[in-house]
Amino acid sequence: MKFLKNHALSFLVCFVMIGVTVYLYPNLPNEIPTRFNLEGKPIAYATKEVQSFFMPVLYLFVIFLVGIFVSNSAKANTMKNSQEVLAKVILAVGFVLLGVHIGSLLSFKGEQYFLRFFSLGAALFLVYGGSVFGKLEKNYFIGIRVPWTLSSDENWRRTHRLAGVLMVLFGILLFAFSFFVQNMMMAVAAILIPCLLPIIYSFYYFKKFEN
Repeated sequence: MKFLKNHALSFLVCFVMIGVTVYLYPNLPNEIPTRFNLEGKPIAYATKEVQSFFMPVLYLFVIFLVGIFVSNSAKANTMKNSQEVLAKVILAVGFVLLGVHIGSLLSFKGEQYFLRFFSLGAALFLVYGGSVFGKLEKNYFIGIRVPWTLSSDENWRRTHRLAGVLMVLFGILLFAFSFFVQNMMMAVAAILIPCLLPIIYSFYYFKKFEN
């Protein structure tokens, strides 16, 4: 029951994926894109019978796989409220997969549909994920796990606080721009920058204050 409660919103996202699939299915082309290049153009396809249900099944698999791992891993449970925190991370990932799913199903109408929904999903991931990362305690499973954060509680705290702020900031910017500009590189940059800058800051803090 606790597992279902922790992942209730993730299951809701999964049901939304299925609902979108059922609604769009009669009008979908026989082949649906499975991969896109950095310009948002399809480069690989699968039959609609497979691809239209692939993402909901994949996300459901992720939910149960991580849930089983956490329940049976002593290391994963070293963090306070670890199961609740990991459930929030899985939900954040679900926002990206939802955006990719809707975008790929609608891409037959034009590449801008995939770019827009991917950007919106990534933006929700950054905003919601950032709110989690900023308060993340040191653990053995998730986070910016580089030698400098793992060697110091203060380094970990500062690095993840910065990561959380950057993720929320870039998520808000990406969400706003996605309605006016459809660009894959913009979305990729919005995801990578909040990941890379905290790592650089972590190393700088280590060299200046801890080395």
